[in-house]
This record gives sequence, structure tokens and C-alpha cells, in this order.
Amino acid sequence: MLAAFRDGMDNVGHAALSNETPGNRGGLVPVFVANGVRTSAGPGPGVKHLPPDEAGRQVAALLRERIEREGLTRLPSLTQIQQEYEVSRPTAEAAVKILVDAGEAVIVPGRGTFVKR
Repeated sequence: MLAAFRDGMDNVGHAALSNETPGNRGGLVPVFVANGVRTSAGPGPGVKHLPPDEAGRQVAALLRERIEREGLTRLPSLTQIQQEYEVSRPTAEAAVKILVDAGEAVIVPGRGTFVKR
């Protein structure tokens, strides 16, 4: 599974499962790949050590995948993005701004951020 994952990888960053992590006692652990670098930290910690704009691009890409996969019509709140992807508030804001600036989402004050279809 991991070899196929590596072969189809782009520079955005994706999560996969692997048992190749040192110290792993046979179970599968999350592996995050960003710009060709693998870590066993998972998407959250792998993202949050990057500058907010780069991490924001990666979180935006993950949100785009989720929109396609789950058919989201409304984005998670900034607090939910922070918790789900284990990123800072500025990174969550940057991810939403990227989607809004790209015309993929619209912010409705007091209501939330909605996906444009």
C-alpha cells in the first residue's frame, strides 16, 4: 500500500498507514508525506511545524479532498479545523482564506463558511 501511495504522491501532503516506523511494535501508525518527506507524526503535527502559509496550503488541500470525498457544503469552524488537523489558529485561518480567495468557499458572517458549487 505504501509503495503505491509513494508513487502517486504529489507535493501537497497526504496521510497513509505504515508499520515501517522505528520503535513500532507491529501496529500501523499514521505516516505523513509532505514535499517528499515522511514523518510518523500524522497530518496535524507534520503540518504545524511549517510556516502558517505553507501549512495553510496543505490544510486547504486536505479540506478540498474532504469536500470531494464527503460532499461537504459547509466547512468546519476554525476551532474544528485547529483540532482536527492539530494546527494553529493562523494556519486554520490561512487554509480558509485560500479556499475563499480561490472562489471555492464563501464566508457568511455569523453563519459559517460555505462551499461554492
